Amino acid sequence: MARVVHTEEKGSDVSLGAHLVRDACHKNMDVALVFSNDSDLQTPVTMAEGEGIAVVTVNPHKQSEQPRRLLSGDKRTLKRKLLVQCQLPDPVIGVKGSKIHRPKEWRA
Repeated sequence: MARVVHTEEKGSDVSLGAHLVRDACHKNMDVALVFSNDSDLQTPVTMAEGEGIAVVTVNPHKQSEQPRRLLSGDKRTLKRKLLVQCQLPDPVIGVKGSKIHRPKEWRA
C-alpha cells in the first residue's frame, strides 16, 4: 500500500498572468499586488513592469522555508503575525449553526 498525493494544475497562475498583462497594457492600474512566489509568473510580472506598472510581489512563505523565486521591483514577505491577525475566528458559525474550521496548517 502506498500513499499518493496527486496535485493538479488548475491554470490559476496562467489566468493571473494573462489578466496582469492585459490590465497593464490597458493601463487599468497603477500598481499590481501579486501574492505568490511562483516563478511561472515572472514573465507577466516583467511584462507589466515593462508597461510602466509598479508590481509588488508578496511571498506568502517564510523566507527560511522557500527562497524567493518571483522577482519584482518591490519584493515583500507576508509576515505570519499579520496573516494570523487577519483571519476570521475559528470556528466560524454557519447560518444553520454548523461550525466551519480553518485548515490545521493555517492555525497559529
